[in-house]
Amino acid sequence: MATITTLGIGSGIDVNGLVDSLIRAEREPPQLRLDTREAELQAQLSSFGLLQGAMSSFKDTLSGMRTASSASALSARVSDNTILTASTVFTAEEGRYSIEVQTLAQGLAVASSAFSDIEAEVGTGTLSFTFGTASYDEEGVLDGFSKNDAKTTRNVIITDGSLEGIRDAVNDADVGVTASVVNVGSEGYKILFSVNDVGAKNSLEITVSDNETDNVDTTGLSQLAYGVGNTNMSETLAAQDATILYNGLSVSRASNSISDLIKGVTLNLNKVSEEDVATDVTVSKSLASIKTNINNFVAGYNQLATVLSSLTEYNAETGVGAILQGDSVTRNIENLLRKELFGSVDIGGRDNLTLAGVGITTTADGTLQIDNEKLEAAAESDLDLVANLFALNGNSSGDGVKYISATPNTDEGEFRVNISQLATKGSYSSSTDVTDFTVDASNDTFTIRIDGVESDLIRLSNGAPYASGEVLAKEIQASINTDSALKEAGATVSVSFDENRFVITSELYGSASTVEMVTAEGLGLNGGVSIDGLNISGTIGGEPATGEGQFLVSNGAESSGLNIEYSGSETGMVGSITVSRGYADRLFNLVDEMLSTGGGIQGKTSGIEARIADISEQRVFLEKRLLAKESLLRSQFGAMDILVAQLRSTGEFLTQQLASLPQIGRNNRAR
Repeated sequence: MATITTLGIGSGIDVNGLVDSLIRAEREPPQLRLDTREAELQAQLSSFGLLQGAMSSFKDTLSGMRTASSASALSARVSDNTILTASTVFTAEEGRYSIEVQTLAQGLAVASSAFSDIEAEVGTGTLSFTFGTASYDEEGVLDGFSKNDAKTTRNVIITDGSLEGIRDAVNDADVGVTASVVNVGSEGYKILFSVNDVGAKNSLEITVSDNETDNVDTTGLSQLAYGVGNTNMSETLAAQDATILYNGLSVSRASNSISDLIKGVTLNLNKVSEEDVATDVTVSKSLASIKTNINNFVAGYNQLATVLSSLTEYNAETGVGAILQGDSVTRNIENLLRKELFGSVDIGGRDNLTLAGVGITTTADGTLQIDNEKLEAAAESDLDLVANLFALNGNSSGDGVKYISATPNTDEGEFRVNISQLATKGSYSSSTDVTDFTVDASNDTFTIRIDGVESDLIRLSNGAPYASGEVLAKEIQASINTDSALKEAGATVSVSFDENRFVITSELYGSASTVEMVTAEGLGLNGGVSIDGLNISGTIGGEPATGEGQFLVSNGAESSGLNIEYSGSETGMVGSITVSRGYADRLFNLVDEMLSTGGGIQGKTSGIEARIADISEQRVFLEKRLLAKESLLRSQFGAMDILVAQLRSTGEFLTQQLASLPQIGRNNRAR
C-alpha cells in the first residue's frame, strides 16, 4: 500500500488552503475586537496625555503667581537700565535711591610678551596659580600680595610647551582661570590669563617650576611668571571690587550683583556711570506687573478649559461624544477647578473676596474674561489686595510681627504668636575703664572675629588724642566695618562707649552672632568679655517652633512651615498671622496633586496602560490557541488523507478484480 507523505495528495483536497481559511475565520473576530479595544485605549491614553500637558502648562503659569514675592505689587524702575537693572522680592519697601556706578567688579587679567606664532615653543613644567589680594605702590607697580585663604593654589602640568598647548592645558584643568591665545597684530601672539571670579580678592600670583634652575628669568616657562618683583607678564585688568555711590555714600562689593544694599532689591551693575551722573532706582507699586500676571492666569486657565471641553464635549448633530466624554476623572477635574474659581479668599479678615470682585468672570463656554475697568478700579482702591488675591499670603497684626513665608503644608487661618525669648546680638565689652583716648603705635592695631569671620589687621588712625570715648568708638566702628574680610562676609558692628568701656555689638541676631577679640593692645580691648547672641524662641498657633535670629519657623501640624520675623521688644502673646491661600496657590496645589504619582490622572493612565498590556497578552494567547488548533486540524486532515488514500487503493484493486470476472467465465465455458 502506498504511503502518503504530502498533505492533500491522498485525498486530492487543498488541505493547506482549507486549514488556513478555517484558522483565518477563527482569528478575525477576536483580533478585530482586540484591535478595536486597543485603538480606543490608545486614544484615551493620548487624550489624557494631552490633558496632562495642558495641566502642566497651567501649573507653570500658576507657579509665577503663588508666592507673595511673585505676586508683590512692588517693582523697581530704573532711570537708565544700561547702567544697571533692578529686581524686587516681597520684602522690598517703597523708596527712591540714587546710584552712581564708579567701577565694576572684575578679576585680574595678565598677558605674556609676544611670540611669533601660535605654535611657538614657550617651555614645559608646572604653572601654579594662587589667588589673593594685590597692592600697588604710588606708581601702580605691584608691591604686595595677600593669599585668599578661601581658595587653594592650583597647579597645571605643562607637557606641550607651545602657546596653544599651554592654553589647552590650563583650560582643561579648570583652575578658575581662562587662557586664550590672542593675535595682537604685527607684534605676533600673546597668551592671556583671565581670572574667572571677580572682586579684589581675585588677583593672581603665577609661579613656575620648569627644567631650568632659574624660575623667574625670561626664558622657558618662566616667561609666564607673575608676582611681586617678577612681572614677566603684564597686567591688562586689575582685580577690583564694584564701587558705587549709594545716596552719596561710597559702597564697595565683590560682585556686580548686589542684594544686600536696598532691602528686597537686587541691583545688577552693567557699566560705569558718567562722572557725577546718578541713576535713580524707584521701588513702588506697579499695576502693570499685576495685570501681566492676571492676564497670564486667565490665558493659562482658558487654554486648559479649551482642552477639557474638546476632550469631553458631545456633538448633538452627530450623536457622538468626545473620547473622554463621561469619564469620571476628567469630570472630577472640571468640578474641582470650578469649585476653586467660584470660591472666595479671606485676606486678613476681609471675607468674600472673589475673582468677580476684581473683574474676572466666567463666560458661557466656561472660559474666563477680564473687565479691565473693574480690575483697575479694584487696584486703585487696594493694589496689594488685588496682588495677594492670587498668592499664598500672611497678614500680620501686632507690633514687630511680620509674615515671611508659608509652605503647602500650612493651613489657612489665624495663628497667635507667643514669644518666650527675644533674639539678641552678640557683643564684646572691654576689660577695663578707659579714660585716656590717645591712640599711638602701642595700641593702634587689633584683630577681631565677628560672627565667626576673622578680620585682617585693623589699624586705628593716630594723632592727637580723641576728644571723647564716643568719638573714638565711632573710629573703632568705622575701622571694623571697612575691613575687607568682614565686608566680604557681610559682618558689621556698632560700637558704643558706655560706663567708660567700649562695647562692640554685632548687627546680626541669634546664636551665630558673636564678637571675639583675637589680638589687641591697650584701650581695654584685650581681655574683655564676649556674650553670644540668642535665637528667638516661642510658639506659633500654640505649636512648637524653631528660632534662628529673629525668625521663628513652626514645626507644628496646622501652622507647619509658617515663618515669621519678630523685631519687637515684648514677650508673651505679641500678635498673630492670618494665612490665606489665593487662587493661584490653591489651583497650583490642586493641579500638582492631580498630576502627582498618586493623582487621578496617573491612576487613570496606569490603568489604561495595564489594559493595553493585557490586550498584548490576549494576542499572544490567541496565537497560541490558533497554533494548537491549526496543529490539530492538520493532524486530523492528515489522518483523513491517509484513510482516503487507503480506500482509493482498495477501490482500485476491487475495480481490477471486477474487471477480470467476465474473462474468467468465458475461459471456463471454453473448457
